[in-house]
Amino acid sequence: MTDLLDDLRMAVWTICVADLEEATRFYCEGLGFTEGQSITNTIEAGSDMAKGFDIPSGKTRGRFVSRPDAHLYLLQFEEPRPVGGRGRKPTNQIGPRSIIFTCSNPKAIAKRLEDLGGKIVHEAQGGPFEAVLVTDPDGSSIQLENLPFAAFEAAFKK
Repeated sequence: MTDLLDDLRMAVWTICVADLEEATRFYCEGLGFTEGQSITNTIEAGSDMAKGFDIPSGKTRGRFVSRPDAHLYLLQFEEPRPVGGRGRKPTNQIGPRSIIFTCSNPKAIAKRLEDLGGKIVHEAQGGPFEAVLVTDPDGSSIQLENLPFAAFEAAFKK
């Protein structure tokens, strides 16, 4: 008997956005994602999709974007309109907190993201360690750190 989890893989992380084109530009030009397929959905009242999204009915536009190490689905609700503000979310809010990237020059990438509609909210420096916290145009947190990727790989092992 095979283990139930043998073929389980995380496929994509969905991010609700206010403006699909702005979000696509931010993630592709700023973080090196590549644009994939776009999908438009009309969500009929009572349908499985309406039940799954917990909305009476609606219209959405979405776009897959990917890089070799990450896959996102950017989802814009046209009807009903998205809820919540586009500002920075509190760190202690339950749910996803941030996407963390490792890179050699966090400040330069943060500046690029700021030029694409992001906001630099904090810079930290400690010895050789440098990190910049940026929000995307909708307030989702992105951390840019110059730690080697191996440091994160080691953290996932007991």
